[in-house]
Amino acid sequence: MVSMDIRGPKHLICHGYMMPLTFSPDNFDSALEFHPKANTVFIGTYPKCGTTWMQNIVYLLQHNGEPLPSHLKISDEIPWLEKNGSTYCENHVALKTHLPLHLLNWNDQAKYIVVARNPKDCCVSYYHHTRGFAFYDYAHGTFDDFFRRFINGEVGYGDFFDHFVSWQSRLNDRNVFFCTYEQLICDTKEIVKRLALFLEIKIDDNILEKVLQYSSLQAMQTDLQRWSIERSKDMPKFIRKGEIGDWHNYFNEEQSKLIDMKVEQFPLMKTLWAKYM
Repeated sequence: MVSMDIRGPKHLICHGYMMPLTFSPDNFDSALEFHPKANTVFIGTYPKCGTTWMQNIVYLLQHNGEPLPSHLKISDEIPWLEKNGSTYCENHVALKTHLPLHLLNWNDQAKYIVVARNPKDCCVSYYHHTRGFAFYDYAHGTFDDFFRRFINGEVGYGDFFDHFVSWQSRLNDRNVFFCTYEQLICDTKEIVKRLALFLEIKIDDNILEKVLQYSSLQAMQTDLQRWSIERSKDMPKFIRKGEIGDWHNYFNEEQSKLIDMKVEQFPLMKTLWAKYM
């Protein structure tokens, strides 16, 4: 079913979740039946929390630091489970998903990489993302309108906070690697080294430097077609600023307090993002 709220982003409704119009309901249904193998590597995030960046890092680690060939997109190598469907994903080792954990079939032998982001910066990035793709029909959208939808969970993949909670109980499991977007920005080298250990991939200093070079914001911005489908003209780039604290340029005091009140309900969130709120 297509959401007909002409003021808001257009979506499909799949199992109660708002999904991009480019999705196939059949593929979404099949994703819910997907059973990961022992060697499956999942990258699980809420939208706009560093998913593509982490996909690139994982790809680079799996290929000795050699960058994605120019004729490929990252989705060719690390597909999107709920968009591409179970059959397509069966033959891939690494996958990405934005689904909450309770919609996924768990495998104690598979590996899960979870990245989370300060909800204020996530909201701003998600706003620009949604305006930038023609299929959302939201180029006219204002931040105030999008914020209202975000805080009420009326955006793609639903409520940010529910999504975080769905993964929270698993974050200390031995087969889960968890980091924040902010950690990834502030200490990229250490996160990459930890991730290589988690994935059981041996890297030397040369490979490490190549991973850091080709996963940098500057490198990824040189060929945006590798990371996303084409965006509407005159809209922000898919890989935009990649910074911490951009929310200060958009949130008013009331909006900031509303997010703060939500975060107060989740002690781990308070700990993770205390200095960024």
